[in-house]
Amino acid sequence: MSGPEDTELSKRLSAALENVGVTWNTVTARRESFLMREKSDEILNRLAGAKDMCFIFGSQSEGTTTPGLQSDTDIFHCCRHTHVIRSWDSWEHGKVTLLMLKDDTLPPQQYMLQITKPGKPELETILYDGSWIFYNGKFIRQKPNDDRWVRYNGKLFLSSDSLLRDIEKDTLQDNAAVFKAGPSVSFDKNLDVVKAMAVYDTLPEIQKWIGRSRPGHWPTPELLEMVRDLPCFLVPSGHPLSKTRSIEWRFSPNLIERHLMFSFNITQIKCFVVLKMIKKTILYDVVPDGITTFHCKTTMMYAIERTPKNLWTDDNLIYLIRVCLQTLKRWLRVRFCPHYIVKGSNLFDGKLTVNQCLRLCDCLNTLGGNVQKELLHMKLDNIGEMMSARDIDHGKRFNQQLNMAIQRKLDQNRLLPCNFNVHEAVRRLLAGACNVRPLITAQKVALDFLKHKDNLVSEVAKHWVRVLFLYMASIIASSCLEPNVQLPQIILEGYTPSLRSDAASSRLKLASMLLSAGYLPAAAYVLQDIERRCYPFVRNICCCGNVLDRDDSLEEFAKELSTGSDYRLREDNIAYCVRFTRREVNCVPPILLFEMHRAVSKDEIKMRSKQHMDSMDDASVDACVFLHYLQYLTYGGLSDSEQALRAFNALKEYLHNNEDFLYHAATAATLWAHIMEMQSQHFMKCAFKQYSASVASTPHNNAANWHVRRLLKGKIP
Repeated sequence: MSGPEDTELSKRLSAALENVGVTWNTVTARRESFLMREKSDEILNRLAGAKDMCFIFGSQSEGTTTPGLQSDTDIFHCCRHTHVIRSWDSWEHGKVTLLMLKDDTLPPQQYMLQITKPGKPELETILYDGSWIFYNGKFIRQKPNDDRWVRYNGKLFLSSDSLLRDIEKDTLQDNAAVFKAGPSVSFDKNLDVVKAMAVYDTLPEIQKWIGRSRPGHWPTPELLEMVRDLPCFLVPSGHPLSKTRSIEWRFSPNLIERHLMFSFNITQIKCFVVLKMIKKTILYDVVPDGITTFHCKTTMMYAIERTPKNLWTDDNLIYLIRVCLQTLKRWLRVRFCPHYIVKGSNLFDGKLTVNQCLRLCDCLNTLGGNVQKELLHMKLDNIGEMMSARDIDHGKRFNQQLNMAIQRKLDQNRLLPCNFNVHEAVRRLLAGACNVRPLITAQKVALDFLKHKDNLVSEVAKHWVRVLFLYMASIIASSCLEPNVQLPQIILEGYTPSLRSDAASSRLKLASMLLSAGYLPAAAYVLQDIERRCYPFVRNICCCGNVLDRDDSLEEFAKELSTGSDYRLREDNIAYCVRFTRREVNCVPPILLFEMHRAVSKDEIKMRSKQHMDSMDDASVDACVFLHYLQYLTYGGLSDSEQALRAFNALKEYLHNNEDFLYHAATAATLWAHIMEMQSQHFMKCAFKQYSASVASTPHNNAANWHVRRLLKGKIP
């Protein structure tokens, strides 16, 4: 139990953790952000015809991290094409099936996967040309002597090592580098991407864990019942000490573990975060990467299970940290860290040597009596400094500002991938299509998700439906404008559902269509409405995959808060960039058609990165830049020179003040130069210099190349 000194220090530690985002509001915001990204990926996969499931696991989706911990993101891509079964009772005709094998020779957490015959519930014994299996995201033919299948004890097994090699090879084809860590193969060092197989059969390990006797209050019977039927996963990872590791697959109950983490109260989350801080600083200095986050998570689960519920309060935080460290020290002493769910699995195997366990044990033995001192000197997230601060009110102000900045950043991280996914889906669906029928089908899929009982799923589906409506309305309007057909009222009404997707981009597409159709007064009215919505505080977000330094900077978000924009980011106070496909060409100002044909030669097309290959055929522009450009065109068409000049100056001022915050800088430069062309002959040389400067900055795949050539033909020096 905590003494008076520990109680005071516990309160200070708790307040310091709250300052860096370990509050219930921020934890909830973090969970919602990553879970909504997960659901958006699921809709994208469904529309693409893929049966893959995508899960985001780890500290980010659990909400158990801080800015200083710099936690990576764990992504599971789970293939549904392959049917993994525990017994023949689960065999289904017509499915590519793998049978799990478990015997006494395998380590506790490991399985082997046996290959079955395509059309009958029997094991395959011979590999021959012509037989198919779903492997690494695609169907492939089985071939004799193929190293993806290994014969062992007279049976054929799927090789986990071979799959990892193939995934690494595929990843390297599309990216400059590959980062590997266990079963993870990723193109980004901040991402752990794992390809896994789902198991829906009831597994004995889970049943034994649910049925075992427990001394305490957690997990509750309701929680155990909730996780009983959740799918588990097999990941391509053999036991480090096993002779058959190349054909072993590790059993991972990640979904169960996530539900267990979601049941933690805020004190338990704070305790877990402190354990990770100690792991990242003190223990890392003794044995780098010896103790992992999963070791800390396992320690927490056993500690919560065995510690009375009434002790888990902020007043006892220091005492609870000691309890966890003592548990970890006891495991290091016997060199055995038990998996919380899988009985008999030692989480130290392959991670720590005998000597390393002894060194870590000595470190924890010293740390046990000096936890307070070590925490007061901890530099990570400035925890020690905040614990020592006398000005509590300053800490509270810092708490509010940083937490709001974190939540706003999480809001952006939620909104941006969701919108990017919709555009990606539209691009795929329209490729080769001659009408909007694929979008109608996609909308039906999104509407199905809209009926989901989970509020997060329905929120994601709402955004999908709105943006799909926008594309359908714009594409149909473009098809009507081509033969100069008068727009039917139903087309205008088609834009209405999309207007809540954000504060500006959907309305800007409407205004652009009205301008192109010749409805100038209506376009002016819409632009006035947009201007009212966009000021004073709207944050621009790019949906084309472009990221600026400020998007990852908490300091930038905090700076925005200091200007008075102290609110969460929502659809009504953000502005996505405006993106047009080639199917919408009649709804855009002619200058943007050059953006859809940026390459001046076939060699330039070859220079495009794979990341931006497809978006290069679209025209994308920052919302505020497009707003002022449309204003200039509209008021110029209405012969309102005063308002046109105001738009001219507004765009000039916006570009000057936001030079470092433009997602589509080359397009913005082109629009500004074009306005100068239209303004007067006096500005023509300035326009040429602007185009030339843009080309100098971005020489290839830049529409400004066309404009330089165009003006040179007009004898502009």
